[in-house]
Amino acid sequence: MALSSWVALENERTALPYNRSLRIDDFDLGALENFSKFGLSCYSHMHEKFCIPENECIIKLKTTEDVRITTQLTNYNDRLKNLSEYVFMQRDDDIISFIINFPASGYYKFEIYALPADAEHKTLPNVFNYFIKVDHATTAAHVYPKQYAHWQGGCYLYEPLVLDSTSDLQNANFKVHIPNATKAAIVVEHNGKVWHHLQLKGRDFGGSVALDHYGNEDVKVMLNANYGESDTYATLLEYTIFNTSPIEDEKKVVAYDSWPRIEGHYIGALENFSKFGLSCDSHQQELFSVPDNECEISLKTMEDVKVTVQLIDCNDQSKNLSDYVFTQRKGDTISFIINFPEPGFFQFEIFALPASDEEKTLLNVFNYLIKVDQATKAANIFPKQYAQWKGCCYLYEPLVLDSSSNLQNVNFKVNIPKAKKAAIVVDGTNWRHLELREENFEGSVDLEKGVTVTLNANYGVTDAYAPLLEYTI
Repeated sequence: MALSSWVALENERTALPYNRSLRIDDFDLGALENFSKFGLSCYSHMHEKFCIPENECIIKLKTTEDVRITTQLTNYNDRLKNLSEYVFMQRDDDIISFIINFPASGYYKFEIYALPADAEHKTLPNVFNYFIKVDHATTAAHVYPKQYAHWQGGCYLYEPLVLDSTSDLQNANFKVHIPNATKAAIVVEHNGKVWHHLQLKGRDFGGSVALDHYGNEDVKVMLNANYGESDTYATLLEYTIFNTSPIEDEKKVVAYDSWPRIEGHYIGALENFSKFGLSCDSHQQELFSVPDNECEISLKTMEDVKVTVQLIDCNDQSKNLSDYVFTQRKGDTISFIINFPEPGFFQFEIFALPASDEEKTLLNVFNYLIKVDQATKAANIFPKQYAQWKGCCYLYEPLVLDSSSNLQNVNFKVNIPKAKKAAIVVDGTNWRHLELREENFEGSVDLEKGVTVTLNANYGVTDAYAPLLEYTI
């Protein structure tokens, strides 16, 4: 069938001239057999053939189901060329949008493939095809960020849709909706990785990142998200900035002794810090250096709060350093004892919520940037801390218990408010009850290498003991 009948946008009903060189069968266009079966329907463009006056277009579908989708854009003058980078897909509630930036005028086929999200098959069937005529390329063709599988889980990007050397890189603003994510970060990859955490504001993550200090080199910028199930971040989007503009010589190289460039909105007290009754006690400045690899940071609290932390090595964000931080509380003071594993720069993030709040996801309330000059001592791992420990307990000894410790007659001294009994349990079977002396539980235990030791407490409600700390020798 010749292309003698088209539907144009903006009520433009002029028929296209007959074109003998382009033929396409109508059965290959429009909705295919699984389109409505998968809960999909057209929202913006009801006709499968249409023309547009310029080289930008947004096609929208409506969905009643959770579906996986991929697309393919083909230029009929060069069907071998992969044009997927000129299509950006996102979802807002039940509307799936495809933003298309056509690289040139001409004829294009836009194919949509879909499958229910819970289907085990990996191959998505073709469900709808559009045939589009682009009259003029009035704007420069730009590519969109690469979209990874996790992006399709209902994510929506407000800005930036495009990030290249022509963009304002001095203060690039990011705003994105990521359902079910607990944290989000922009990761800049250039001779290593630098992380810039975004703040959750309402339903969206937002923040600004300076990208203008990498010289005349290519830079990768990734949007990553954490869903709270582990410490792992999934990559959602990936921008590539080719040949960014050169800047002043002193900004081209960050020397080892200079501080990493961290955005101002990220460091220091965040919006809920004082709201939750917290204030700085030991370290008033959010940027500081320590001469060796030990440090204790303390906060004051006027409220009963739940607290957790994250320690990040600026040179290797993939490492989980939670074992090097010990959190405890006595009275109105919350202390964080940190053993840094090596010299360098570290981000120390504090998360909190009122104890009465049933929400399980704690909010980021304060961030420190710490420079460790040298590692003068071996980095010791602290005992694992369970949820009930972090509320109000305080450990006098032992902070560290490993194979290098003296395991004969090990002294334990701990404050556990509201506890009626406390016990040291070796390998889950050998119990040694501690004595309550005034406000603290105390006692000594003989241990040996190769065992797991837990501190357990009973609060008198039942006979059960809750684990508070766990040492592995």
